[in-house]
Amino acid sequence: PLGPFPLPTDLPVRHCGRLLPGQALVLHTDGVEDARDPSGRFFPLVDTLCSIANGPFTARTAASDIQAALLAHSQGPPGDDAAVLVLCSEPSRTVPPQSTGREPWSAAEPSVQ
Repeated sequence: PLGPFPLPTDLPVRHCGRLLPGQALVLHTDGVEDARDPSGRFFPLVDTLCSIANGPFTARTAASDIQAALLAHSQGPPGDDAAVLVLCSEPSRTVPPQSTGREPWSAAEPSVQ
């Protein structure tokens, strides 16, 4: 957990590999996995990700699809904070205009080098 303790002044660099073209990395808070429907069932994140991976995939569509599935599952905003970050490695392309930061749910589509 981040926050309860101060971070060390010197953090070691950890090389975790590269995202190859067509690969994606999805990071999320526990509020996504812990979201429940009115019956108390947890949000089926793995099933949702598998479903999303079978269609046209960009960081923006993945984040939007996860949000829609989460809101449908919990029948409104979940009871806990929920954040998702989707990183995709795509062939080089023009960088989209910068976001205003005012969107309630947005995704970045960086080019991974």
